[in-house]
Amino acid sequence: MIPLLKILSIGVKLFTKPVVAVIKKNVYKIKNKTLKNIFIRIGNKLHYYEFKINRKFLNLENKN
Repeated sequence: MIPLLKILSIGVKLFTKPVVAVIKKNVYKIKNKTLKNIFIRIGNKLHYYEFKINRKFLNLENKN
């Protein structure tokens, strides 16, 4: 199940890279702090979930 999630996340990244590049280029021009914070939160959540998937894929779970 986890390798399937990893492949899916890589596929999503591949197809959304052009869209992300355009948004990233234009986000610095945005004066609206609320909209900027929304993009930052989305990016942070995506990073968090990718981190969790990578940890599960590599069997690096916390064993405390």
